Amino acid sequence: MSPSPILTKQATTDIRKMVRRKLELEPGLSGLTTVEAEIIKNHLMKAKIKLPALGVEFTIFADEPAMAGGEGSAPFMFGYFMAGTLLCELAQYTWNAAELGIVDNIHKLKMKLEGEFPLAPLYGLDDAPGASAVREMRVKTSIESDAPAEKIEQLARMAAARCPAHQSIVNKVPYASTVELNGQTIAEFRDK
Repeated sequence: MSPSPILTKQATTDIRKMVRRKLELEPGLSGLTTVEAEIIKNHLMKAKIKLPALGVEFTIFADEPAMAGGEGSAPFMFGYFMAGTLLCELAQYTWNAAELGIVDNIHKLKMKLEGEFPLAPLYGLDDAPGASAVREMRVKTSIESDAPAEKIEQLARMAAARCPAHQSIVNKVPYASTVELNGQTIAEFRDK
């Protein structure tokens, strides 16, 4: 018995064609995403993630582990960053498998992302610019497929090149901050 594909043409190929037709009519269409987050209590936080163009809204929660002052009631904040990065690239595998015509050839696809951040900056022991940044992110992609190795390599390169999260990290997107106090702007700064 041969392995079953994990992707369907309806969820990949057909959707890809529909979105491309929409982009032909509206070439400037973007995936504007907004996230609004707030502290509920201590380290428990709530975020609303919105994708207005598709009328999508989700609410997620984050908390610190008990040993870091939280209650461990939800995943920790940086875990969402790491998971979001990896899931974004994983989604690109599905779209690009459709483009390469190998949707039926992917039987298993898993990714693992590792990266560690230094703890000293989190606790005020190193405030140098960039001190809290992850030094390196390592991704391992494991694929089971009967597609040729060169098609799988092409798929991997396309997924990385087309993934907004991957490209935002490697191209260091400017980060603009505005701080308001009681409705009045008190600070604006930009990290490059």
